[in-house]
Amino acid sequence: MSPSFDVDKEVNNDVNTRVSTGCPGFIGLMTPDNQPVVMKAIELVSKYAGMRTSAQPAQAAPAQDVPSGVTRAVAPSTTGTSYDFVNDKDDEEVPAAPTDIFRVERRLIGAEVGDQYVSEKQIRELGLEDGDTVQLVRADAVPGQAPTIRLVAKNKSTATPQINGVQYAVLVRDKSLPADYTLSATNNVSQHPLLTTDDDVPFKFLIRPADVERLQLRPGDIVDLAWYNSEGPQRAVVSWVHGDDDQKLAEVAQKRGAKQSGAGDDSTPKGYTVKIPFDLAGKRVLFVGNAAHSNEMALVVAAHNGGQVTATDATKGSQLKTKVTHSDVMVLITDEVHHVTTNTSVKIAKSQKVPYAVSSSDAPFSIERALYRAVTGMPAYEPTAGAFDYPTVAE
Repeated sequence: MSPSFDVDKEVNNDVNTRVSTGCPGFIGLMTPDNQPVVMKAIELVSKYAGMRTSAQPAQAAPAQDVPSGVTRAVAPSTTGTSYDFVNDKDDEEVPAAPTDIFRVERRLIGAEVGDQYVSEKQIRELGLEDGDTVQLVRADAVPGQAPTIRLVAKNKSTATPQINGVQYAVLVRDKSLPADYTLSATNNVSQHPLLTTDDDVPFKFLIRPADVERLQLRPGDIVDLAWYNSEGPQRAVVSWVHGDDDQKLAEVAQKRGAKQSGAGDDSTPKGYTVKIPFDLAGKRVLFVGNAAHSNEMALVVAAHNGGQVTATDATKGSQLKTKVTHSDVMVLITDEVHHVTTNTSVKIAKSQKVPYAVSSSDAPFSIERALYRAVTGMPAYEPTAGAFDYPTVAE
């Protein structure tokens, strides 16, 4: 009879030694009669040995030298806990990337910076120009007020600016101007021309009635004028009025302005001397071509009691139609207008029943003859040979 064998007792007494020596200790005890019991014992020992091994803490790998100040990433452990080397240097504050950086987009009056409109006064105080780079400081902005503007870099581009202008223009009362216009400017406070034409003739700025009303302008006021290069100085607007902040300058301008607006003074600009007698009776006149010389052409219209003067270099039919529709008389200047534009303008004038005539140039007498032909129903073109018999002003 085979001897009895307490498997649990054997395991409990010898588990530690069996773990270290493995299963051969049990195999030496195995006989054909107790083989099932021994196999069961081997199974239990293996089970307990595995449990004990998993409970033992893993032996740490030998530490490696890590240079001071270097952070090394360590793979996460199987227990779910990860360890990182810590930088032994003091944490350095990383500056935040600059935000709200914009370019100054100058306008005739003021400028746009990002989503903010900046007044002309603030632009002048900060000395900003078109293309400058600035930062809008919103952190300390007062609710309801614009943020502080900080200059970052000046514009170094050599490209031609889109806006041009003149400074310290002295306004004078001018009775020779077209209807609704009362003030003009030709000279600055030093009595030098503000601008001259290609023929070295002083350019006269007509001050828009809207500016006169908006700014309550008067003869003797000193102003700055600005215009887009694409439109020319004939479309200039008053961008700034010099006031009491320059008292001496204002006093000089007031005296000179009063002198120039005095009755009978030779310095008062003179209008066009009429050579052909006729009355435009307030009619609105459109000049197609040579818009840059509209001021000189407007003097001829004013001399004949004309109304609003419009000059355009437009070539598109839709633009021309709008301008022709809002005019009572049209004059085309052929030396400045392409024949396609001429044909389009004539076609529109006929469809809108607007009297028209053609002038070979913008010379005042040529303009006057064209106006006369338009309002009297004469042929639009002057004959190539000879000339019409125009009435003349009695001397």
